[in-house]
Amino acid sequence: MRRAVAAAACAIGRESEEAAPASTPATTPQQQAEQIDTGLDRFREVADKLAELEPPPDIAPAHAMFVAGLHATADDAEKLVRARHEFSEKGYDLGGVSEFP
Repeated sequence: MRRAVAAAACAIGRESEEAAPASTPATTPQQQAEQIDTGLDRFREVADKLAELEPPPDIAPAHAMFVAGLHATADDAEKLVRARHEFSEKGYDLGGVSEFP
């Protein structure tokens, strides 16, 4: 069971990496926003797929914490992007942070 879960988790990671579009530098705020949104969608997709796995009882709590952490990280990143965007819309310059969408 341990090997099966590990293999499934590795397969999910590989599948996500292979599905990633070729990264080209974003030159406009819109392109940056699209790349961030795509990345967050992929992050959540990986978390959802990992959540479907049934880990052995000895790692079930850590597995649940890991999946919850992935979701929380994506949610927090989205909040940061939205907040930065709101600063920008209201004319505030946050220095280097303002360069992101």
